[in-house]
Amino acid sequence: MRTTLIISSILLSSTHIPVSLSAQTTVYTEPMGGSYVTVAESILGGVFVSCPYIHDNDFVGDVSGVVDGTGSSTVSVGGAPLVSGAFNESLQFPLYYLEITEGGHPFEGYSFDIISNTTDSVIVSAELAADFSLAAGDQIQIRKHMTLDDFFADAESSFAAFFETVKFFNLDGSIDLYTWTGSMWSPDFGTTDSGQRQIYPGEGFLATFSSEITFIVSGKVKTTKTVVPIPASTVYPVFYGSSSPVDETLGSLQLAAGGLNDFFGTVKFISEDGNLTPITLFTDWGGFMTDDFGSTDGSAYPVPALTALQIANGGIETNVVLPAPFTP
Repeated sequence: MRTTLIISSILLSSTHIPVSLSAQTTVYTEPMGGSYVTVAESILGGVFVSCPYIHDNDFVGDVSGVVDGTGSSTVSVGGAPLVSGAFNESLQFPLYYLEITEGGHPFEGYSFDIISNTTDSVIVSAELAADFSLAAGDQIQIRKHMTLDDFFADAESSFAAFFETVKFFNLDGSIDLYTWTGSMWSPDFGTTDSGQRQIYPGEGFLATFSSEITFIVSGKVKTTKTVVPIPASTVYPVFYGSSSPVDETLGSLQLAAGGLNDFFGTVKFISEDGNLTPITLFTDWGGFMTDDFGSTDGSAYPVPALTALQIANGGIETNVVLPAPFTP
């Protein structure tokens, strides 16, 4: 897979604009980014890709209160700055998510799907006070999920109906497979439109195309950390990419220090030629990643933009913290 950065504002200082959302809140406008992406013909295999871009914030501000329910929380914000129902989930998918962005918070970078909202609160699918220490005064952001329709908007005119597919490997071991019908992404060959299927920050998925396709992906660039969960299973794989639209390295992604367990955490690189050939396997060696049992520090090994890697932790559940790709 080849990528070329075409919007370089991510390399410039972003503008910060104070907004009166709360007494202590300063909002930074995230920089824009865009990339040409070329995905190989892969009808018998596939290419693992990820989306480093996000939508603009719909809300940035401080929490005024958190009330836990059973498996959910109501998070209140001061005043009535929200449009009631604007963040409600659809019948198929969550459409928006809440992210903890309070600097220094023990769960900074964690995000949670939103179920519904009123003018001054949102209900999310987690117990944020008990399990994630969210409290009054903590800063949060709310934004729309990137979706299949968003990611492939520029590619759809090049697709062949019923020959292009994408596959998501979920944390519970289930797999979601969607086929391009000529007008929609569908799990059932055209009965259901699943173009709003969310792509979580850092999430990777398998694209299988009938011909080589070049298209543009664009959006805002994150200025916050991204936390991605790694399940305990050693049976089914999970795939994540960098949240940066430019090439990174194993060292710059801080995988050895960001949540993988020493001598258990692994990162597998897979070919981008459509054949799904394993290239190399790196292991967390206690401070750095290595592919030769500690003889060589692999920190400089490149991680191409928009590429997804297979990440595992030896059957130990953990969370990996990806650094912010841009700091205003």
